[in-house]
Amino acid sequence: MKDTKKWTAGPSLPILFGFIVYVLILNGCSGEKVHLKIGDAAPKAVLQDLTGSNVSLPDGFKGKLVVLRFWADWCKSCEIEMPALDRVYKGYAGKGIVILAINVGQTKEIAGDFARKLELSYPVLLDPGSKTAKNYGVVGLPTTIIIDRDGRLKKKIIGETGGDAMEKIVAGLL
Repeated sequence: MKDTKKWTAGPSLPILFGFIVYVLILNGCSGEKVHLKIGDAAPKAVLQDLTGSNVSLPDGFKGKLVVLRFWADWCKSCEIEMPALDRVYKGYAGKGIVILAINVGQTKEIAGDFARKLELSYPVLLDPGSKTAKNYGVVGLPTTIIIDRDGRLKKKIIGETGGDAMEKIVAGLL
């Protein structure tokens, strides 16, 4: 008896395809790879926020613990976790923490609509050409990078990080 079942793509196939395309674009054709290590100085960057103001990394946040969350609106984990990070931000903002959501490769309109939908209170920055993501060695989304009070890389998390896990990490570093 011949098997007549057809293979069909589920909803995760477009997400997987998008991730693969993103990684290929982010890594580019230059062959130049960024290999940052814990303890290295955080790469400098100037990004715009949703209001058009420039934000300098890491120089604009000396003396603070900085959490960089690289994301895009098609990233389901990002959508789930960013509100949880907002709770961490609100709970620790007075204790010297800054959380910055860095949108990778999307327009100001897409990033702004997404941030408003999630009602984020922490700043959203734009990395339309993915240069900053590349300089920080981001190879997938979401990626979270923590910069200590001295401007050095303290931790890099590729993939999901729930609010409880992030709160434990932040509490241990403050």
